[in-house]
Amino acid sequence: MRISRSLTRSCTPPRKQRGVALVVAIMILALVTVLSVEIYWHFNLGLSRHASRVGGVQGRAYLDALEDFARYMLKVDMQENKVDTLNEMWAQQQPPFETDLGYVGGYLRDAQARFNINSLQNKVENPNNNFATDWHKRYTPAQRRFIRLLQTLQIEEGTLVDQSTAEAICDAVIDWLDPDSEPTGFGGAEGDHYSRLEPPMTIANREMASISELSLVKGVTPELYQALLPLVIALPKDVPMNINTVQTPLLRMLNGRNMPQPLSLEDAQLLLDARGVEGFENIEDFLGYPDVVAMFDLDNPDAGNQNSSVGFDSDGLSTQSSFFIFVGETLVGEHMQYSKSMLMRTDQDVVTIRRTDANF
Repeated sequence: MRISRSLTRSCTPPRKQRGVALVVAIMILALVTVLSVEIYWHFNLGLSRHASRVGGVQGRAYLDALEDFARYMLKVDMQENKVDTLNEMWAQQQPPFETDLGYVGGYLRDAQARFNINSLQNKVENPNNNFATDWHKRYTPAQRRFIRLLQTLQIEEGTLVDQSTAEAICDAVIDWLDPDSEPTGFGGAEGDHYSRLEPPMTIANREMASISELSLVKGVTPELYQALLPLVIALPKDVPMNINTVQTPLLRMLNGRNMPQPLSLEDAQLLLDARGVEGFENIEDFLGYPDVVAMFDLDNPDAGNQNSSVGFDSDGLSTQSSFFIFVGETLVGEHMQYSKSMLMRTDQDVVTIRRTDANF
């Protein structure tokens, strides 16, 4: 009996028992640590989600209030003055307002201070004019302006778009917009061109809903698209451009009727100086300004004749605007939000017609 107990004790030495106990204790500690980290992570995630939800709701409320205020400013401006210039209250960008949890800010821009790409949809009345000797008879006033605008842009370092390339791109944009399947000029492209691409595309044959569509048109390279992006916009085709709010690059589009090249920077600056901060009351005031008369040969007896190569086409130009872009930004805690809206102003009201993160 004594021998048996002695053998049993020798099979389970005390040192080995202590080692097993230590391993078990470490495993329990590790398990408790993992569970604690998991619980802590879920707790913080819950707090973060709650803060994000609260910040999102608060931020959205700030942006909605800003947009309401922007609509109010435009409505008051319409009641005070029918002419829109960069000297008016709505055009002045204010610094952001501080809040308890961050800041809120926003600004308005005249959407009609850009070239309306959908204005290219209309074609010249006589298709045979595509082969007319006079350049101005082959294109509408809007199309001629777009061709000039393209020639102010760089496609490579130090290389501007030439006239033939500009005309080809204009033809392709016309075909993207018009409802027919007949290619325009020598650079046009209808459905058969886009169906052969990899991957194939379907041509729109309607007005662009977003200027982003321009990047799909034949001849519009990524570099050219990026250069055009701040200068063009997609509005209903008959919406004019406001000469009181356009900037120098777009003023260069306004050349004489039969001049395919853009205005020089010096001449564009003359127009900018003529406009001043108060702008022109109407298009007649613009056409009657001495520098404008001299620049476009408007004292020529044939200047008002649409079939004459001299003079200036004022079609598609205006001194007041109906479409505006509102951009808002707010910071609530660590959560930042942005808002971009298209506002339309009528004689009765100002309404939001579209909100998007894309390009108008």
